[in-house]
Amino acid sequence: MVVPFAQWLDETQGVTFSMVGSDFSPAVRRKDNGELVEGPEIWRLLQDRAGTLWIAAELGVIRYEPDRRPASRATLQFGDKAPVRALLMDRDGRVWAGHAQGATIVSHAVARPEAALGYGVAALHEGADGRIWIGTLEGGLYEVGRGTVRRYTTRHGLTDDSINALAEDVNGNLWLGTQARGALRLARNGL
Repeated sequence: MVVPFAQWLDETQGVTFSMVGSDFSPAVRRKDNGELVEGPEIWRLLQDRAGTLWIAAELGVIRYEPDRRPASRATLQFGDKAPVRALLMDRDGRVWAGHAQGATIVSHAVARPEAALGYGVAALHEGADGRIWIGTLEGGLYEVGRGTVRRYTTRHGLTDDSINALAEDVNGNLWLGTQARGALRLARNGL
């Protein structure tokens, strides 16, 4: 049975997805006292292997664990209330958050910046080979893997330096959704 997101949160430990004011902006609220936990923009949702719900929001990352109340904010070294627009759980079960300064692994007891890029992150993707791909707003595409971070831009053949979406097809090609130039396919060993 498919359960609407609002109903699912409402039935688990007292958190609900609701509207704030008359502008219909989404927010996560605690039911017990109505205190606003987060809002108004929620960018991504991710459930990890332990059942924890990670919420990428305008004011940071919210971690909601089914057996604990209330929801808590993940501690981020770049500032707890910075916009987080991308989430990824990698093959090792680590949760990555893409934010205005780069990408941080937030699932550790202490958040660890993994890639300080200086550009806002819009998309995260782990390739079949384990490399992490990071799409940025105006900073191009980053590849994280094997102890290195590489950057690719229009100078390397990309059609746009703002990458909003990333996906990999069955042949191992990486697809990039750009802000102004449509979709771009990068061959498996294209860069």
